[in-house]
Amino acid sequence: MNEAQRARDAYVIHLADPYLVAAEAVTLDFMLDERARELAGGQLRWFDLKHTKKLVERVRANNPEAGASIQDYHTVRPIPQRQLDAITNKGAILQNREYR
Repeated sequence: MNEAQRARDAYVIHLADPYLVAAEAVTLDFMLDERARELAGGQLRWFDLKHTKKLVERVRANNPEAGASIQDYHTVRPIPQRQLDAITNKGAILQNREYR
């Protein structure tokens, strides 16, 4: 397979998601806690926390190792250098400002 075939987005649907939201949609913090328990290891945690604007707050409160160093800009990830190198019109897409 070439790079273009391997780099396509993959859609992953978890049936547990709609059930969880419908059954236990009370406070946002409770729902995030429940999703952490029910969907542990599903690789969705960062996205959940980023999209609910809770990433920095929850990392600082619950992760002693990363809490001291997390910054607001960590809600945006760096663009991999390999992807930047593959762009033919180099000025059109730049690395995210905080990672330059």
